[in-house]
Amino acid sequence: AAALADAGSHDAVASAVAILEGAPDAHIGPEQALRLRAVHARAQSSGAVSLDAAVPAAARAGLRLHLRCRRGLEAILADEVREHAERGGRLRVVEVRDACVAVEPVAADGALRLADLYQLRCFDTAGFVLLEGAEALDDDAVAAAIASEPCEALLRGLTDGDDPPLRYRLRFVDGAGADAGARSSAVKRVAEAAYALNPSILNDPNQALWYVDAVADGGRASVELRPRLRPNPRLEYQTATFYAGAHPPLAAAM
Repeated sequence: AAALADAGSHDAVASAVAILEGAPDAHIGPEQALRLRAVHARAQSSGAVSLDAAVPAAARAGLRLHLRCRRGLEAILADEVREHAERGGRLRVVEVRDACVAVEPVAADGALRLADLYQLRCFDTAGFVLLEGAEALDDDAVAAAIASEPCEALLRGLTDGDDPPLRYRLRFVDGAGADAGARSSAVKRVAEAAYALNPSILNDPNQALWYVDAVADGGRASVELRPRLRPNPRLEYQTATFYAGAHPPLAAAM
């Protein structure tokens, strides 16, 4: 498998992946195996994030999302969620904290679509909470959250396409979404550990449809899965002309 991987052509990579499917330890290290599968996945249809698919049943138990916004807009965002719920919206507020509003589905069965979520206008990013608490700062716990059944169910159920590759981009960020610093070694370590636990889920920063954010937010930490929507359904009105002061969530809050 290693020799085929080094050959570099799509056919050689596909052959190496086929060998890995039959013999996961086929003389190839975990880092090369992960990179090899990512290269192979890029040659396949990447699919697209589905706005209309319902959150899979396997991910609904205890489902919670973090809606992140600019500091100072938390109360406005929370009010928007509450007002939307009064008009039949599918989310309710669980907690309001610095630059973040935690929400959960209104329905007892946890039914929710991304299309329901993106009717809200005042948040910047939205992430499904895979893990929360002090353990979310531990690399092994982050890897286990990525490899978990709920994470796989969300990736598989909310990605269009015929058995699309399940790919994510791992980021270590602060509560405002800013890069938490040079963590390339941690990204590599966590991605390899997650791959060892669940080889069907790949860290691929080049063409992934999803982010996994390991968020260190003061005394609060979480691991969140969030979609990379291209185009963003809330920005369909935009044209090729970009205005320097444009910031749709801020405008919605005003």
